[in-house]
Amino acid sequence: MTDSTRYNDWIIKANEDLSSAKILFANEGVNSIITFHCQQAAEKMLKAFLLFKSGEVVSGHSLAYLLRRCEKYDESFDDIKEHTYTLDDYYIETRYPADTPIDITDKETRESIDSANTILDFISNIINNN
Repeated sequence: MTDSTRYNDWIIKANEDLSSAKILFANEGVNSIITFHCQQAAEKMLKAFLLFKSGEVVSGHSLAYLLRRCEKYDESFDDIKEHTYTLDDYYIETRYPADTPIDITDKETRESIDSANTILDFISNIINNN
C-alpha cells in the first residue's frame, strides 16, 4: 500500500482521538487530557489531507505549520485558522509539568472539542468532494 492510499488510516485515528475527547468530557475527565486529544485529532486530520494531496507523511506537530502546508493546496484552509491556533496551545503544555501550570476551564475544553470537530468536518468535506 502506498502512502497516498493510507490517508484514511489517519482519518480513522483522528476520529478516534476526537471520540475519546468527547467520552472523557461527558464523564468529567481531566481537561488537559481532553484538549490534548483534540489537538491530536486536528493534527492527524491535517496530516491526512497532506497525505491525500501529496502522497507523503508530513512530520511536525505544529498545527499552524501543518495548516500553512495545507493552504498551499487549498486556500480555503484559512477558514479554520483560528481553530488550529487555539488547539496548538494544547500540545506540549498539556503533557508535561511546566513552571506555570496551565489551568484549562470546562468552557475552553468544550471549545477545543468544537474546534477539533470543525476541523475534522471541514477536511472530510474537502476530501470527499475530490
